[in-house]
Amino acid sequence: MDIRKEGFPAGKIRLDGTGEAPEKGKKGRKNKMDERLAKRIAALRLERQRFNSPVDEAGYEALFRQMSPVRCVYWSAPGNPPELFPRTAFDDAALCFRLRARQEVVKGRFQGGGIGYIFAGEWPLFLSAYRKAPARLSLPEEELLRLLEREGPLNIGLMRELTGLRAKDITPILHKLQTKFLVFEDQADNEGDRSWQLFRQAFPHAEEGILPKIEAIAILLLRFCRLNVWIDERMAVSYYRFAAREVKAAFAALAGQGKLLPLEGGWIAPEDEALLRTEATPQSGVFALHRNDFLVKSLEHQLAGRYGRDGLEALWYLLIDGEFQGAVLGRFHNGPYELEDVELTLSSEEAQRRRPEILAAVERVSDPFLSPLRRYLGEAL
Repeated sequence: MDIRKEGFPAGKIRLDGTGEAPEKGKKGRKNKMDERLAKRIAALRLERQRFNSPVDEAGYEALFRQMSPVRCVYWSAPGNPPELFPRTAFDDAALCFRLRARQEVVKGRFQGGGIGYIFAGEWPLFLSAYRKAPARLSLPEEELLRLLEREGPLNIGLMRELTGLRAKDITPILHKLQTKFLVFEDQADNEGDRSWQLFRQAFPHAEEGILPKIEAIAILLLRFCRLNVWIDERMAVSYYRFAAREVKAAFAALAGQGKLLPLEGGWIAPEDEALLRTEATPQSGVFALHRNDFLVKSLEHQLAGRYGRDGLEALWYLLIDGEFQGAVLGRFHNGPYELEDVELTLSSEEAQRRRPEILAAVERVSDPFLSPLRRYLGEAL
């Protein structure tokens, strides 16, 4: 039996098994995906992303590579290492801190110029995927490159003394050069006094093994599909921030090679076709995920703007039994956050039954003494 011919209704899947939601304030028909298929996909996602079977240190590197570039926790302190929470059975931030100090895990600017981390041995892959065609440098960019060429690694304070430029002028220039993979920021710890040097001096072998751009993107899409099971163009663009035309070209190449199969407006790996025919292993649990989380970013185009009201925004999204069914609302601060309320799409009865689990999930990501949650579904706690 070919599940692509089972008669499942067409349409783009959401994690909760529905089609695209209408815009706020507009009525529209949701194109429903077969519930059995949606649950199989959700169950496999939870399994492969290790929500209910967290990895130990031995499995950390493989999972990190599959999720790379890994973003830092949303609204975390500058210099904090990225985390795979809640997918690890140990303090992975501490491990990543050590790996980063040894330059085994390194910092770059990838998805739309945002900060991300990769294993240093994968520079050729990510240079291939993210580096754009050389463009003419501005005079300030050329000046800083010449300075680093002449003086070697420098922090911003020394650059300020040697150039006469202000720190607030130097920093955006460095970020642009970083996005072009011309300079490297050595985030050895969480201190603000970081060293900058020429990228080619820091990683002289990074150019070895450069691939055509579409081929590199295709490799990342296979990883993405492995973890998310079912993917489409919008998910890939949401997470990696590649141009839509590049993603389309990579999907076409993978389909032509038989490495991906079409299903319901998206793609699956051939080896998952049989798995998606079997009954899903029940998956349960409540997880509060920050806004830079791998799964959140994969579905950001669906989640953005879905939750929030009266000046409150989603601080964490609530993944309940494999589906995003709520959010913790509040306000971010450079200090304890304001946790105002929990918003859910569960039925009233289910929301009350799952209340202890949901509150426990919130406490796992936010200290209740520093940032107590004030309300649950509008009722004071």
